[in-house]
Amino acid sequence: MASPENELSEASSTDGEISDEDDLYNLKERAHDTLPEKYKNSDRFRWWSATQEAMQLLRDDVTLPLKPGSSIEVFTDVDSGVQLPSWHCAFQNCTVTSLDLPHGHGHEDGIWRHICEDSNHHKDLKRIAAQECLLTQHKNHEYVLFTLYAAAVAEKARSTMPVLGMSTDRRTLQHVGEVLREDSVSVLMCFICACKHIRHRGYDLFGRPIEKGKIYCPTNDKVLRGLLHGSEEESTEQSFEYNLSCDFWKKRRLHEAVEMDPFFPDEETFEWSRRVTRHDVQKTMLCCPEDVRRSSRCKHEDTEVCWRCEIPVCNECYNILKRGGKFPRRWRTTTTSPISIAT
Repeated sequence: MASPENELSEASSTDGEISDEDDLYNLKERAHDTLPEKYKNSDRFRWWSATQEAMQLLRDDVTLPLKPGSSIEVFTDVDSGVQLPSWHCAFQNCTVTSLDLPHGHGHEDGIWRHICEDSNHHKDLKRIAAQECLLTQHKNHEYVLFTLYAAAVAEKARSTMPVLGMSTDRRTLQHVGEVLREDSVSVLMCFICACKHIRHRGYDLFGRPIEKGKIYCPTNDKVLRGLLHGSEEESTEQSFEYNLSCDFWKKRRLHEAVEMDPFFPDEETFEWSRRVTRHDVQKTMLCCPEDVRRSSRCKHEDTEVCWRCEIPVCNECYNILKRGGKFPRRWRTTTTSPISIAT
């Protein structure tokens, strides 16, 4: 038989649980005039206030375009399978969609170009951001205005149940197809470390083309040009000597372990090497030329490279080259190329 103390404790616990559940449904937003001044001046509250005001500029359903010929009624027959515009403006009474503007790089590029070119949309966002002191706190005003618009759209979308169907599925697949095209995704071997990485040519949040993978081909790049053809900076010269120079590799007698290999670099074998003109002198580099391609501006033989070539370099190697460093000792055992000769 339970003691009176235990019964009282169980009753209190039960009442407390019920009370907590009831309180959950009684939660409400605190009145602004009762908020502490310190919180009102915080960055979080300023962004929240700006987002709430920007939401008033948008229509209720921001996920679907307006019906053709209407500036109020939203197209909701998404089960029909009709192809929707890749993007549409969510501002009230604005009927502009991707069909009204020239084709850009993607839907992000289209919507942001429209907002920037429409004086009213851009002016309204800028006014709200300035009113909440967001433009003085952040130097990149373009990022501030884009973030404000995106936050307002997200808050509006969360307030309603999305209408889904074949038409919205087609639009989603179209967005995926903008970035996952066969010509934008590939696997390349790094010219320096011979490791395979995924190259992905995608877009930034504004829809502008950008390299988003772990490897890419720097074009007209100062760092790569100095490394290949020589530079007045001592760090660049050291980086070439320790990481690419075949002469330095042989000087340290590191070639003796692999000189019987049929692909050993010599005057006729270029499986793991390429020639480059450096300080007007032709040098041999130890490298992985598997995915190197000559550009239309290149005038040299296939056994040579220059700064105009399409040379894939992974992000890690590029960062090391940029600071003129040597490659880590651990790469001697993690790469298949003979170029890991740093000490």
